[in-house]
Amino acid sequence: MSRTWLFSGLAVLVIVLLMVAWPTRVDENEYAGAYRTDDGRLVVLTPVSEDCLRAVQLDGTAARLCEVEKDRYEGASHLDGQGPSSVSATFENDTASLVWEDNLVATAKRVPTDRIDTRFQSEGIDLQGRLSIPPGDGQIPLVVFVGGSGVGSAILEMREQHILAANGIATFVYDKRGAGHSGGSYTQDFTLLAMDAAAAINEAERLLGDRLERTGLIGFSQGGWVGPLAAQFVDVDFLIVGYGLAVSPAEEERSETINLLKANGRADHEVETAVALADAAVSLAAHDFDADVDLFRNLARESRDQGWLPLLHEGSVTSSFASYPLFALRLLWPWFDTDTSWYHDPVPVLESLDIPQLWILAGRDDVAPSETTVKLLHQLADQGASIEVLVFQDAGHGMIARHDNHSHPRKRYVDGYYQAMVDFAMRAAKTGEIHSRP
Repeated sequence: MSRTWLFSGLAVLVIVLLMVAWPTRVDENEYAGAYRTDDGRLVVLTPVSEDCLRAVQLDGTAARLCEVEKDRYEGASHLDGQGPSSVSATFENDTASLVWEDNLVATAKRVPTDRIDTRFQSEGIDLQGRLSIPPGDGQIPLVVFVGGSGVGSAILEMREQHILAANGIATFVYDKRGAGHSGGSYTQDFTLLAMDAAAAINEAERLLGDRLERTGLIGFSQGGWVGPLAAQFVDVDFLIVGYGLAVSPAEEERSETINLLKANGRADHEVETAVALADAAVSLAAHDFDADVDLFRNLARESRDQGWLPLLHEGSVTSSFASYPLFALRLLWPWFDTDTSWYHDPVPVLESLDIPQLWILAGRDDVAPSETTVKLLHQLADQGASIEVLVFQDAGHGMIARHDNHSHPRKRYVDGYYQAMVDFAMRAAKTGEIHSRP
């Protein structure tokens, strides 16, 4: 191995890891929020970059618009703004003039909410939160959001907060430690994150005061592990999980790897190698490269010879570890280790909860495959747990509608996803009971 190759490879690794860790810049946008059209349809705007907004209707239809001049944004349909329909929004005070070709041409009024920004403490760390309160003086349900992995600002980017607030539900969103505008170091230690979520619930209830009716918790993706843990630390009345899992992160890594290889028609012996490699990669990460090093090295070599490594998601620990020299990974790992709770078992936690739960899962989720989770949740429900499972068969991770052609542009979120959250939160908050869907 030449010294030039060694240092070049190390430099590339550092650059790749920094690119993965560095968040896309998202700033506060004065037009972000929920708007209701003259005929009653809801449109939510959230920032996706410094000068661009994403527009999403309650049925999941989406567009991307960017600022072209003061108070005017233009773009096109689909999540990535690559759709065939032109979309524009012109703002004046609290009114948006929307032109959404073939779908929506309307004047929309901003849905009024009172907003309270706050900083609160959890385990000695300052966290940034935001409470959105529908107008009025009567009691209302409260939902606290726990976001997924990543270092972006949930306060700015989470559209669900606007959707629920526009439907009469107070919402509280906070930036996780080490993310957005919160302090501390980023971590994927689920117990620590659950303590932060419990602190967020206490802060939200304090701010809402006498208007509080019942409190719910919604966790997305990684939040599906954190939310139930938080419900053990502080009382909540109901729980919603969006595209989360009832298996460990280690099992997620394994099932994701299996599904990707099988979807690409790889042979059984290659799938077996991939499973062993995924298990070894997780062991390396969980034990700071002090376990299964030789096993992983041999499996990585075998995997490269079989030629299927490019099929794995670039962000997976299996793909990342197998793509670079172990000496470089061992050297850099202390700067990128997030203390992930790799072997966390969610089932005992779920068994301990005596509250209504709604799990909204994606049937074609290749990031967090849901098949085993669906089975486990149904088993818990059969044992008496108050759990409702709603699977959108044509959805991928994030509840994005999937197409057979993977090169097809990302169009929209699945219809029914947002409404399901609203309906369940209102029902659970009013009755404390869960009812099966027809």
